[in-house]
Amino acid sequence: MGTLGEKEKARLKRKKRVRKNMFGTEERPRLSVFRSARHVYAQVVVEGLYGARLSLAGLSLSPRLGDWPGSIAVHQPANGLFLRYNYRPTDKRLEIAYETNHQAPTFPLHLLLPPGFTPGGARLDGAPLAWEQLTLGQDTYLTATLPTGYHFLVVESHD
Repeated sequence: MGTLGEKEKARLKRKKRVRKNMFGTEERPRLSVFRSARHVYAQVVVEGLYGARLSLAGLSLSPRLGDWPGSIAVHQPANGLFLRYNYRPTDKRLEIAYETNHQAPTFPLHLLLPPGFTPGGARLDGAPLAWEQLTLGQDTYLTATLPTGYHFLVVESHD
């Protein structure tokens, strides 16, 4: 059972070929449809903006919204896991309220900072949070390790 059959190999090869040229944008999101024997699941996908990754192995949060507000909820019916967050940027602070029921104690956050925003400090539920600033090309990120559960993160501007 450890090896893939020829049909499965061909299917994965087709999937890889098709997906390398297919992605969702803000103007034209990608529609992903899964059909099981009992249900049809559909989701609209905007690649990379909301940055929520959820699996049994772990989770990560990498919002690339910058100075746009937004929220997302990801739910996996098969195992009951969920991750949701609400992101609100202003000139002086960035706020993220998030909740997950994942069994991992912590997970990584990589938050794209809006242009011109210099972080001065971060607080999680009112307590100081250790963070680092990372620059990749022209993008600047705030990185931190967050606990699972329901929490409220505030990043204050340095100015």
